[in-house]
Amino acid sequence: MRVSRRTLFRLSGAAAVGAVVGVPLAGFGAPLTAGAAEACNALMHQDGFGSPTVGSWLESDFDSTSLRIPAGSRWDDAALFNPSRFAIVPDPAGSAESVMRFTVPGNGSAYRAELMRRQLSYGRYRFTVSVFVPQDFVPYRWDTIVAQWHAFRLPNGRDTNPPLALSIDTLAPVWDFRIAQLQPDLTTRITRYVLPVPVRYGAWTDWSFDIVWSTPTTPGRVVILQDGAEVLRFDGVNNYHQASSPYFQTGIYRPVWRNGYAPTAPVHIYHRGITIRDLTACATVPAPTGVPDAMTSDGERVVLSPLANDLAVGAATTVDPTSLRLVDADGALVTELDVPGEGLWSVDPATAQVSFAAAATFVGAVDPRSYRVRFVAADGTFQTFGSELTIEVRRAEITVPSGAVTSSGPGTVTLTPLAGVGDVNASTLRLVDPLTSEESSTVVLDGQGVFAAPGDGTVEFTPEVGFEGVASVGLVVDDRFDRAVVSSVTVSVIDNPRPAGLAPTEPGLSGASRSPGSPGSGGVGSAGAGVRDGRMLAATGGAVPSSLVALGVGAVVAGAALAGHDARTSSRSAD
Repeated sequence: MRVSRRTLFRLSGAAAVGAVVGVPLAGFGAPLTAGAAEACNALMHQDGFGSPTVGSWLESDFDSTSLRIPAGSRWDDAALFNPSRFAIVPDPAGSAESVMRFTVPGNGSAYRAELMRRQLSYGRYRFTVSVFVPQDFVPYRWDTIVAQWHAFRLPNGRDTNPPLALSIDTLAPVWDFRIAQLQPDLTTRITRYVLPVPVRYGAWTDWSFDIVWSTPTTPGRVVILQDGAEVLRFDGVNNYHQASSPYFQTGIYRPVWRNGYAPTAPVHIYHRGITIRDLTACATVPAPTGVPDAMTSDGERVVLSPLANDLAVGAATTVDPTSLRLVDADGALVTELDVPGEGLWSVDPATAQVSFAAAATFVGAVDPRSYRVRFVAADGTFQTFGSELTIEVRRAEITVPSGAVTSSGPGTVTLTPLAGVGDVNASTLRLVDPLTSEESSTVVLDGQGVFAAPGDGTVEFTPEVGFEGVASVGLVVDDRFDRAVVSSVTVSVIDNPRPAGLAPTEPGLSGASRSPGSPGSGGVGSAGAGVRDGRMLAATGGAVPSSLVALGVGAVVAGAALAGHDARTSSRSAD
C-alpha cells in the first residue's frame, strides 16, 4: 500500500502537458446529488466530516503507520486519528461546515496523512473532493499529492506508483494529474498533465473525477472537472489490471526523501465534499430529452416546471435538477434574466422551477427562452439537455361604451367619452372620418358641423348654423398596452333654425369645406379598420352640459353617455 522510496520513476518526455477536451459547464453550481437508492449514480461513500462518527472510511494512514478503522469509530478517537495529523475543524473559508485538516509536520521525516477507502470493483465511478490550500501552504520542489488512486503490491512484492494522482506543484505553482502505466519490466511510465486552472490559495477548489477503469478487454477513461468545467479527458489504460481496482486515498502526501527537501514549518491542507458514486449502471439509462413548455398569463406572475415533462423513463436518476439554468442572449447560463419591455425570468434551483413576471405594459407572446440542465451521460460524463419556454401574456380587453346626446342651439358642445374608462391614454384620442376612414384631430361633416379632439380626451362638436339632425364620428384611443380601442360619438342637434335667406349646405358631400386631417399611425385607418363596409363604429358618449336635452322628450340630460351600447357594434350607414 505504500510507495517504496526505491521505486523506479521514468517520466515520459512525450506527454508533458495534457490537451483540454470538452465543453466548459461553468454556471451549473454544485455537482450532482441524485437519489442514492438508484442503481445509476448510487452513493457509495461520503466523508462524514460533519458527523461525530467516521462512516465508511476503512483506514487512516500517516507516514508508515496504517490503522484499520472499525465500524462505528469516532473522529475524536486519538488512537485512530493522531491529532497532530488529523483534525475536524471549522471551515477556514468561514462557512458553518466542519472540514478535515490534514497535517504533515515539517520535521524532515514525516511525509503523509491520508484516509483510505477501498472495496470497489471494476466499473465506472465518480469521485468528488474539495480542496482548500491555505495562504501559508509551504512550497516544495516536488509534487504534493492531495488525492490518489493506488495500486496493490506488484507480483515481485514491490510497491509502486499510484496509477492516478492529483498533485500540487507549488514552485510553479500548478495543478497536475499523473497517470502511471505499468511496463513489462514492472517499472512505471508516468505521464504528467498540467491542468489549465490556477492554484488558488485561501479558497476552495471543487474537483470531480469520472473514472471508467480499464481492463485487459475494455478501454478506460478519466474525465476531470474543476469547479464544474471539464479540464482533462483521457482515454486509455488507467490502472495495472490487478485482481482489484485501485483504492482511493485522500489527504496530503509529500515524498520528503527526494533530493532538495529540507525541514519546514508544518504543512496543512483541508478537505471536504468527498463522495464516491457508482455510475456502472448508467450505460443502460436513456438520456433525457427536452420538451417545450408553454403557458398563458393574465399579467400576473406565472411559474413553470420545465423538467416535469422532460425526464425520459429511467433517466431521472441521472439529472441534476438544481443545475437548471436559463440561456441569455450571449449564451451564458443564468438564474435571472430581465428582458426589457417583456419582463423578468427567475430560476429557483432548489425547486427546479422558472417564474416569469410580465412588464406592466407588456401584452402578447414573449420571445421563447431556452434552458439547460445537466445530467450524467452513459459514458459517465456531464452533458446537458434542454428546450424552450414560451409564455403568452393576455390582458383583458378594454371597452369604451357608446352613447348619444342632444344639443340645443348653435353652440359648441363638449363630450367626455372616456369618463370612467381606465387604462387608456387620453392624449391619443383620434377621430375617424366616416367617409375616408382616416384618423385625425378634426373632422368636418359638410352640412352638419365640425368634430374636434383637442388632445385632452374630450370631443367637441360645433354644428353649422341651421343644421338640425344627427351627426356621428368614429373614435380611436390607445390603451396602456398600445392596443387600439374603437368607438364613436353621436350628437342630435335641435332648435338650431337656419336664418332667413341663408342657403343650406347639402350634407354628406366632400369639398373645399372638408378638413383633410392627418391619418393616424395605427388602429383604425384607411385600410378599413375604423369604418368597415360602410358602417360607422359604435359611439362613445360623455358628460352632458345643461344645454343638452334628452332626445325627443325635452328633459335635461344630467348624466354620462347612454348605457347599453357595445363598443364593437356598428351603426348602419345611410345606405
